[in-house]
Amino acid sequence: MPGETQISHEQPTRYTMGICKPGSPAGELKQLGQPMVVPVTAEHQVIQAWQTVRTLAESDGFGRVVTYYVVTSVAELANNLVLHASRGGTISMVLVRQGDRKGIEVVAEDDGPGIADISQALQDGFSTIGGMGSGLPGVVRLMDECEITSTLGSGTRVVARKWQPCR
Repeated sequence: MPGETQISHEQPTRYTMGICKPGSPAGELKQLGQPMVVPVTAEHQVIQAWQTVRTLAESDGFGRVVTYYVVTSVAELANNLVLHASRGGTISMVLVRQGDRKGIEVVAEDDGPGIADISQALQDGFSTIGGMGSGLPGVVRLMDECEITSTLGSGTRVVARKWQPCR
């Protein structure tokens, strides 16, 4: 799997996955407006986070399936903040454009314990807390781009993007 990891307490571990589709435009990634930020420290805020991204996607004309993928990903990332980071974290969402494509960027950040082995955390069924182990692997599958950066003892940052299908 991409993102072979060597764990160090000083250096972040990084995993990057991106799907380059033929004809995808290169270019600078631009935010369209200010990010919406939802603090997530408790379960009720998980709901607030996915409702916020659903409203953002629907207001910009994302189809039902793409909206569902983004909502599910945000719910998984927000739930991870509650379960794994003792003080929670934040989910930010913003519309983005790169060339002629438009999408949603989601950033989940915490200052929790960090992920010891990102490659292992991305395996279906792996869980450090006895859960189903489908959260992060699901986010990677549902989103078009995903970058996970984690430093033991300092926290984790997940940046994921979903692009609107070409019309």
